[in-house]
Amino acid sequence: MQIATSLSWLPPILLGAALALIAQLVIQRLVVPAVEARKRREDRWERDVLALGELLTTELPIRTEAVRRDLWLLHTINVSFNTGHRDIDPVRRDQVVRELREKAEESVISYKTVADTRVKWLVDRIVSIQPEAERLVKLKARWRGFHVGAIGVSLWDHVQEEFDEEKFREHWVYEKKVTTALTDEITLLARDLRPPRKPHFRRVRRTYASARSALGRKSVKGP
Repeated sequence: MQIATSLSWLPPILLGAALALIAQLVIQRLVVPAVEARKRREDRWERDVLALGELLTTELPIRTEAVRRDLWLLHTINVSFNTGHRDIDPVRRDQVVRELREKAEESVISYKTVADTRVKWLVDRIVSIQPEAERLVKLKARWRGFHVGAIGVSLWDHVQEEFDEEKFREHWVYEKKVTTALTDEITLLARDLRPPRKPHFRRVRRTYASARSALGRKSVKGP
């Protein structure tokens, strides 16, 4: 309105041209960069979703099977040496156990690199585009369950003296369950490949709550 008033002395044709030029400049300087920035964010989001899906379905299963196998092998060899093969050279026995322990620890570290670091990093990037969206809230919840399972894996190489075979098996059943839940959730996002929007109902509810709170404060103060 102020711009139009300041240009009111121009002839109508020139005034129209000047306003059109101003509108074009506003679009180029403000609207276009904002649209391009949003498009870049959405493209990055799509790449992150696909990257997480690939990580969960290709690399993670390999690391998971390796760490499960190496930890179990270390345990069974320990049991074998302690119960049925006492005549083996102690030096050789200690060397075998040490090598298996080192391999198991390497497998744990390799697993944690994927499960604890890379999966979390991608989940955080995916959720950050719209943290309050229902589908992303659900994805974050699925990740929390997965994270509990990942933490549990890293504990087994420290408890060889009190290795509970039943709990070990139960843990891997749980790990498979939470990994499948996270994979299913990211698969749904990958099918659509559009960032979820902020739920309209939550915005309305939050606005309504703010209005009620303001009215409540006003009524307490009185007229």
